[in-house]
Amino acid sequence: MSAEVVTLRPEGVPRRPAVRWLGSKWRMVPWILQHLPPHELYCEPYGGSASVLLRKPRSPIEVLGDLDDELLTLYAVLRDPDMSARLRVACELTLFSDAEFRLAMRRLPLDADPVERARRMVVRHAMQVSLDVRAETAGTGFRRYTGPDRSVSAMDWSAYPDAIPEIHARLRGVVIERSPAVETIRRHDRVGALHYVDPPYVHATRQDGRKVYSHDMDDSEHRELLDCLLGLKGMAVVSGYASPLYDEALAGWRRGTREVTDHARQWRTEVLWISPTAAKAEATSLMMTGPRHPPRAPVVIPGQTAFAL
Repeated sequence: MSAEVVTLRPEGVPRRPAVRWLGSKWRMVPWILQHLPPHELYCEPYGGSASVLLRKPRSPIEVLGDLDDELLTLYAVLRDPDMSARLRVACELTLFSDAEFRLAMRRLPLDADPVERARRMVVRHAMQVSLDVRAETAGTGFRRYTGPDRSVSAMDWSAYPDAIPEIHARLRGVVIERSPAVETIRRHDRVGALHYVDPPYVHATRQDGRKVYSHDMDDSEHRELLDCLLGLKGMAVVSGYASPLYDEALAGWRRGTREVTDHARQWRTEVLWISPTAAKAEATSLMMTGPRHPPRAPVVIPGQTAFAL
């Protein structure tokens, strides 16, 4: 007999990420949130699926940045009341089929209907095996049955439309920018700012070392990011696989680790590098408020199967 593991979540918190995305931290968010200190401004310069922003408590100022035009179109549609409602209906009417998948792999020009562009993007990511997002010919295939987490793909897709209103509500008031991450960080850096930085994984830490994003990073760009982080006025928490490049540059930062499985079901070590200012603010907060409560224990419902995007 199988069982569904359901984690209770606060009312209104989105039940799933904005899009299925390679490198998404969705399942690690409870762990990450335990290490985010109090802040007045929250900046997430590598937007991706916006997993952390969607599930964290709202801050007075929140900034989400990225360079992927398809992703930025999706954010714009999800944040708009009329377009997000249209997207929900369009997704409800979209069959989980290889025909829809093949259509979605044909990308539309930037001046096409944004709702249809957004629909094709979420279809493409929900229905493909590989999450390589660079091009239509990335060598992926139709995701017929189950994902690495044993979730049923078609059931995953059927639940997505009902999550759109929650994602729309959470994105209200969020500043969304198209700019390089380092520029986004510097533009919004100040005392009291927290930058949650989740860049593309360093190539040496990837299973095959190949590029998988439309805007990837080489080692020189990672070094530029590290130089930026070391000169911040505000606080930073950085995610990534264990890497000598980051460990050496951030040697004075607090380091937390967690063992996870990647998209190829290989065990990897995920690291959080926490800047001295962030670690100090977190320690001060704990002294004043006491230990933070861990996430609630899962509720196990016998006889059902777990479904997750």
